[in-house]
Amino acid sequence: AKPLSGALPSEAQGDGRAVLPYALQQPAAKFPVVIYTRSACAPCDSGRALLKARGVPFTEWTVNTPEDSRQFSRRENTDTLPTLRVGQQQIRGFLASEWHSYLDMAGYPSTSVLPADYNWPSAKALVQPQAPSPAAPDTAAPTEPSVAPTPSGDRKSTRLNSSHRCISYAVFCLK
Repeated sequence: AKPLSGALPSEAQGDGRAVLPYALQQPAAKFPVVIYTRSACAPCDSGRALLKARGVPFTEWTVNTPEDSRQFSRRENTDTLPTLRVGQQQIRGFLASEWHSYLDMAGYPSTSVLPADYNWPSAKALVQPQAPSPAAPDTAAPTEPSVAPTPSGDRKSTRLNSSHRCISYAVFCLK
């Protein structure tokens, strides 16, 4: 089996990525961690900080635009942020004890085994903006935005309203 790669600057493979420490290889391969966040969301910040403090490699998708919100609803069938995925398990909202339980069950170490120089990947917008066509006429039909790959199975779409409030004491953000 090929070792899972991360963003370690030392011990880089030929493609510039490095191998994750052994204690993370199996859980990260079997139960990849994905977090969906929004800017100005205290529970999202707390969730991200928990993952980093525990040394859990993760992919972060931001849900900041109406297009992101629509794609997020289709993909995850929820409006709650943060949303954490540990493998196929979805955890809505942030409750540290619940997140720790899921990470423990997936086999992630309880304390970080990542080297101090680990470079965390940047968060990515869920919907990638399309570059405007230089030669496109103004009368061209609008095109669908380019979206990140979706997990297997298309989820039911839910309409979101445009207002957003972040309730940190309730440990989740509402849109």
